[in-house]
Amino acid sequence: MKRYKDESIRTTAISKPFRNVVIALSMIIISVIWIPIGMLQYAGVVARSSSAIGSQFKFERSNSEVTLKNLYTDKKNDVLIARIGLSDDAQLNLPYKGSDFKVLIGSKSLKGRKEASVLFGKMSTDGDMFLMIPKPSKDDVYTIFLVNTKYVAAVDSQNLSQAQSSSQLDNAIDQSITSTLSAYDLDSKNDKNKVTSVKSDDLDAITFRLALKPGINNEKYRPEVLDVDLVKNNEFQFKTFFNEVFKKTAVESMEKDYKRLVANKKQVQASLNEAKEKLKINEFDKQAIQARNKAESQIEDLDSKISQVTSTLQKYEDLEYSDDLFANLNTKAKVFDVDEFKKQRK
Repeated sequence: MKRYKDESIRTTAISKPFRNVVIALSMIIISVIWIPIGMLQYAGVVARSSSAIGSQFKFERSNSEVTLKNLYTDKKNDVLIARIGLSDDAQLNLPYKGSDFKVLIGSKSLKGRKEASVLFGKMSTDGDMFLMIPKPSKDDVYTIFLVNTKYVAAVDSQNLSQAQSSSQLDNAIDQSITSTLSAYDLDSKNDKNKVTSVKSDDLDAITFRLALKPGINNEKYRPEVLDVDLVKNNEFQFKTFFNEVFKKTAVESMEKDYKRLVANKKQVQASLNEAKEKLKINEFDKQAIQARNKAESQIEDLDSKISQVTSTLQKYEDLEYSDDLFANLNTKAKVFDVDEFKKQRK
């Protein structure tokens, strides 16, 4: 039997919008299914990575903000180091001794252990903080808590014995870990510079993650590899660490600033020379007069900045290592079971 297709104007006008609606609904359904899956997968990748370099954290009780300035390892991956920069308020409010902080660490590779060896402290009294994990696992993520033990909690600590005060601190830490791990924004960085803080009324603390091999292969999460050995004969090489991370970084930064300022001065000097040549021909050229005055002011400002950078650069180049730069360190971290705390929250 011969079939005839209805190609009337009315039928065509109805069928085309219908097809478009079906296609649109199909795309919406696919999006509803796959977007959440993609978000979960991304969150999982982030959870297997360090907190991003540049992330900001806040010790809430002392109102002290700090920044994860960089991550380091050496050429043998014998260490994993976090460098933490302090705001002016943090330099003022937080203790300068690493021994005045309690360090807690959790990871799969440390399960079953009560303590782990670390190095936590500050370079001198007004420098950056640093945390060093020796022999880090390549397939692990370390969750870190730094607790300021000098903070006086809401309870009147003066009326407590040392044992009671220590017990109160441990209880507050346990409660804080439980709530923080539950509420911890795994994508807190997400290029939004969000400030992450520990949720506690009694603790002055921050938390962050460290990973030698992050799930996200991006320079924001990947440790910088220093072309040196930071561990020799099972001892951390503080002098090498100081020269590579602090002194060398500062000198290189100052040298870049110096070269940039000198290049700027060269450009301004060229503009000044051109303005002077114009004025030799026409001393009443208003634009040339303005250009000359502007250039002379800029050169004066640049000369002042070059002088300051040169002086600072010389101080850094002359700076010598001393064991006193890394005193009062905390060498032990309490190990907690991340999975166990997550179970308690469920």
